[in-house]
Amino acid sequence: MAETKRVSDQYKISAPTIVIDGNLQVLGSTTQVQSTNSTLRDNIIFLNSGETGAGVSTLGTTAGISIDRGTLPSVTLRWNEGTSTWQVTTDGSTYVDLITGSAGVVAAAGNDTYVQYNGSGYLGAEAAFTYNYTTNYLTVSNVKVGNGSITNATTNANLTISGNGTGTLNLTSVSALSYQGSTPSSTASINKVYAATPASGGSGLWFVNTSDSDELISRKKAVMMALIM
Repeated sequence: MAETKRVSDQYKISAPTIVIDGNLQVLGSTTQVQSTNSTLRDNIIFLNSGETGAGVSTLGTTAGISIDRGTLPSVTLRWNEGTSTWQVTTDGSTYVDLITGSAGVVAAAGNDTYVQYNGSGYLGAEAAFTYNYTTNYLTVSNVKVGNGSITNATTNANLTISGNGTGTLNLTSVSALSYQGSTPSSTASINKVYAATPASGGSGLWFVNTSDSDELISRKKAVMMALIM
């Protein structure tokens, strides 16, 4: 037989051990358990029980477990319905994705092809640091590296390779210069060397600066001209 007991103030039961033989249903907005240790035999704990919407939505779009750290920010593990990801925070305000909607797949920062790096303990990514797994090109700040080449991803942009300070640029292999279809424009304080169809100099190696533009003469051509002179 059902029985109801109503009191108008705090109701306290004090005993060494209290045994409830049956189901316990607690109604109200807040339930506090002030025990040093709590032991649960359940292998699954349900949070946000009674949700009536599609996903976590009735009391917000997140649900999880928080740990009170006293004077330090609380830490939280939560499910974010808005991003369909598990998230964690170590400072109480900044949340980082742990797992995507596909179970067991570690979430990556940024968009597709973004290379991951350690950003102060978190996965970080930037649009300037990408790897195209279709073309096998790594791009760092518009410099493309892959398939045996280093190029600038920006059309008609320069590519600078230099030593540090007084260091030199050492080439230990044969350098192949492709023929240029036209003479490059001159630039102040810079000598440009390029390859083009050999002319009277016989070398096919040309230079251009703000004072002159000509072909470097080969040894054979130089000897012939010396004999003529």
